[in-house]
Amino acid sequence: MEIANVFPDQESTTLHSEIKRRKMQYAFDYISTLGESGLAFAGISGSVSYEPMEGDDVDIFLIADDGRLWEVILRAFIRRRVLRMDDICLSLCMSSSYASDYYSSITDPLVLDDAAHVIPIYGRSYYADLLSRIGTRNDRTQSGNEARRWRPRQVISGILFLWLAPLMVIKGLIVNHHLMSSGRGPESFRTLVSRRYFILDSEKYRTLMEKRRAGSGILD
Repeated sequence: MEIANVFPDQESTTLHSEIKRRKMQYAFDYISTLGESGLAFAGISGSVSYEPMEGDDVDIFLIADDGRLWEVILRAFIRRRVLRMDDICLSLCMSSSYASDYYSSITDPLVLDDAAHVIPIYGRSYYADLLSRIGTRNDRTQSGNEARRWRPRQVISGILFLWLAPLMVIKGLIVNHHLMSSGRGPESFRTLVSRRYFILDSEKYRTLMEKRRAGSGILD
């Protein structure tokens, strides 16, 4: 698995906090275990792509080949459990065609800023191509193509979706109940699932985006 070097040289260390360096290394170590099968891109998103705090999770962004998403998600969760890397948060996972549709439709400058801050670990050139498509959306999307290209391995991923997706939603409800009952409501999240994506949409992130929009004068 060819992994990009995302770490600054020694002369640049003053520009990067030790916390960020350690969390990037943590993500690097995790992603290097995932293997290439079905994986188009893996990187770091969320607070670690900006300036993380000590207690922040390490948000991982995965893009899978069309029809392979839930196979990749299962593998990623198994690796996380086996390696006991509890600070890894698989918060953003999507198929290649969904990523193409999504990035080409980005118009919000704050979402664009988040996309530009993603730190590629695997699939750097793939992600650069996605960024180049921002704002180029036309009426034709890739979603129909994904359905027409289903093959035996994609069928397996579809079966995994039918099995895993309900479990992910139930797990999210349980975690949120625990967070709310312990007075940590701002850490709650919505679990968004489809055959083409798995997203943990956190209340903390939505609140942050609202504050950033208010501060920049951007309205929905």
